[in-house]
Amino acid sequence: SLGRLKNIEIGRRGRTGRVLYTVFETEGGRFEIPGDRVRWVLRRPADGGILRSTWFNLKVKRSGGFVREVQIDGRGFGHGIGMCQWGAMGMAESGRSYEEILKHYYPGVRIGVYDPGARGGDA
Repeated sequence: SLGRLKNIEIGRRGRTGRVLYTVFETEGGRFEIPGDRVRWVLRRPADGGILRSTWFNLKVKRSGGFVREVQIDGRGFGHGIGMCQWGAMGMAESGRSYEEILKHYYPGVRIGVYDPGARGGDA
């Protein structure tokens, strides 16, 4: 049995500020939940949906040595890797081409025609 929750804290953040792991301390032990998985553990009370991002802060209120309330202040809408759908849409609406958008999110990318018959499958 895990028992009651004694503490919850952000264990470590990555260079972008996103949570790499969250530490849960219970009567049954100490547990580290990796960044993206914690989104399924810390669900939104209104609808039970997962957290939208691993970019968040915690405010923990305790009573009698146990967690009474956790407030999560979040930012973002995903895992922080790859193309931001809202950002790409904004760039498209401002007239940027698909090539400009892809090169913005994936620096150094080569855009070409895929030829499965080519040696090594290079684009």
